[in-house]
Amino acid sequence: MANNRSTRSAPSAAPAPQAVVDTFALMESLINAYTNATIELGTSVTTIVMPRALVIKSGHTVTITSFGSTPKTLLRSPSLGGDAFVVQPGGTLRLTKVKIDGNASAVTAVSGALIATSGPDSVLDIGADVTLTNNKNQTSNGGIIRADGGQITMRGVSSVTNGSAVNGGGIALSLVADLVVENDAFIQNNKASKDGGGIAGIAWYGIMRIGGTISGNTAGS
Repeated sequence: MANNRSTRSAPSAAPAPQAVVDTFALMESLINAYTNATIELGTSVTTIVMPRALVIKSGHTVTITSFGSTPKTLLRSPSLGGDAFVVQPGGTLRLTKVKIDGNASAVTAVSGALIATSGPDSVLDIGADVTLTNNKNQTSNGGIIRADGGQITMRGVSSVTNGSAVNGGGIALSLVADLVVENDAFIQNNKASKDGGGIAGIAWYGIMRIGGTISGNTAGS
């Protein structure tokens, strides 16, 4: 007997977007809606203000870069008092050709880093032409990056600068957090009121490989 049953293929997943955005609201909605998104900042703006944190969920991969040849800026708003980016366990944030600015001249005291990661399987990949700068975390650890676990890589000409915190003015590592700083990357001019002007390890069990430049950082002890 002939088999007359029709067959259907499973619906394909929605394609990962590659979108040029000029507003925080659109960037936030794409990051939340898609498991794999590439965000290009700005055709008509050079700076996008961040009024609240952007969360990279578990299982999501987000790439943020700039439209055109000039890096655009993501700027902390005074209304954003904690971490500016939060990479949850299993999330991946990739940065290239962008500046993330903590707006230290206007936001003088926050209780968060520019970027926070958690869990051993979170990923923060900092690529070429990335500047992470000007964040004053005056109540906790990690002026620019706080890694409570995860894989953090700085490569290309990238920099962590002008951060301040209790420990780890530039970067604070804890738990199983691994840090790789490749040859052209810089960790400079950060300040801790206690330990680790450039990098601090607090209850830290990860690995660190440094090939770049760490200079001009200061600590209180």
